[in-house]
Amino acid sequence: MPVRLAGLRVRASVSAREITILHEGTEVARHERLRGRFSVCARLEHYLELLRRKPGALAGSLALHQEREGTGKPMPNAGR
Repeated sequence: MPVRLAGLRVRASVSAREITILHEGTEVARHERLRGRFSVCARLEHYLELLRRKPGALAGSLALHQEREGTGKPMPNAGR
């Protein structure tokens, strides 16, 4: 989801295969639904907007860690 929408109300449409996020009726994100409880997948492209304001934010990010591990795969139980 775009950083600019953090803290704002969005609507999530969840199906068996994907999750779609809408803000004020406009689709802002669509992702494959993850399998497994508490799985987390942070996409590196979602950080680009944030990096313009906070260049140091990438260093310890989950997205960068997932990219370095390989394919940006979901991390089960991340943050738990």
